[in-house]
Amino acid sequence: MLARLRGELPASDSAASGPPTAARSLYYRIIAGDPRGDYVVVSLLADTEQARNAGGLARVDLTLRWDNGDWRLRVPTPRPSLHPDTTGYVLLGALP
Repeated sequence: MLARLRGELPASDSAASGPPTAARSLYYRIIAGDPRGDYVVVSLLADTEQARNAGGLARVDLTLRWDNGDWRLRVPTPRPSLHPDTTGYVLLGALP
């Protein structure tokens, strides 16, 4: 699941300096919808070196739709933004 989520995080198309970095850990929070319903919006935070150097964590809010027994990611996905901390988020997992 963690590998799948890492692969689904969008790459930024901003003019950020330096090479992209892998996330050390991921956090999540349901920000809209009902997990027992058809749609949810999940906010993910990625603790990356690039985001830490900018003063926070990389945040992306993703819309998921329940379809045929699985969650489907709505595309296109938004560009990540900078988020100051993990308050209100739950640790999804630390990555090697």
